[in-house]
Amino acid sequence: MTTLNALPSLPSVSRVRASNKCGCGCGRLTGRTFAPGHDARLKGLILRVLAAVMTLDDVAAWGGEDTRKAVEGAIANPVLLKRWNIEVPAVEVPEEVEEQVG
Repeated sequence: MTTLNALPSLPSVSRVRASNKCGCGCGRLTGRTFAPGHDARLKGLILRVLAAVMTLDDVAAWGGEDTRKAVEGAIANPVLLKRWNIEVPAVEVPEEVEEQVG
């Protein structure tokens, strides 16, 4: 009869994590959607753009074109905005434009 101490140990298997690019557009590789703290970074940029404190061009100048694309994509994602409790302000369309469209 063999005891547990007499059994050979199994070879260690290293975990292979999926390397995804961070969702904020910074380019950092992470095993999750965002690198730690970068979800707040993206949320802050969205709030600044919606409050007209920054433009998308400012975002691109600050964080690069991938960050700009991430902000644009997040603003267009109603599920993400709802999860973060961000309300997109309604845009009023001038009557002249409505007449041209209609």
